Amino acid sequence: YPNPTYPDYGAGQMPAQKKSPVAKFVVLGVVAVAAIALIAVICSALFSSGSETALKKFCKALEKGDGEAVVEVMYPEDAPYYSDMMEYADEFAGNIADAYGDDLDISYDVRKEEKLDSDTLEDLGDYLESHYDLDADQLSKAYLMQVKLTLSGDDDKDSQKMWIVMYKYDGDWYL
Repeated sequence: YPNPTYPDYGAGQMPAQKKSPVAKFVVLGVVAVAAIALIAVICSALFSSGSETALKKFCKALEKGDGEAVVEVMYPEDAPYYSDMMEYADEFAGNIADAYGDDLDISYDVRKEEKLDSDTLEDLGDYLESHYDLDADQLSKAYLMQVKLTLSGDDDKDSQKMWIVMYKYDGDWYL
């Protein structure tokens, strides 16, 4: 018989459970954080200079002792002496690994980044054309970056600040 204390919901029916106000705020908070993270990733992809890509590749190539990858991120393939640089690239990367020991880790922190103005970009194009026989018209942008580079391995650790020019040539970034 029906119990007056509990309503009769019929067979298999349960009362709708209400979420507590705390649970609602937790769910809203998680959704808000996820939305903000997604927006940050999209904005970073759309509005970043992209120049750090070459710097990241350079550091990873040195960590692995891959001299060819170091040269590939420093010079366009059509640059004169490219193949000559490849001959010495593994030796260069090996010297870095020897100096710092096993488990080499290279990190960087971009301290300042300044887009080069059109006059300076033109000067850089002239330099690339005269020294590397590259087509200045293929240079589309460049940044001057102050970077703190940290190299650490089992044998040594060193940090130093340096200025690096990152340039986009024929659609790819180089340093």
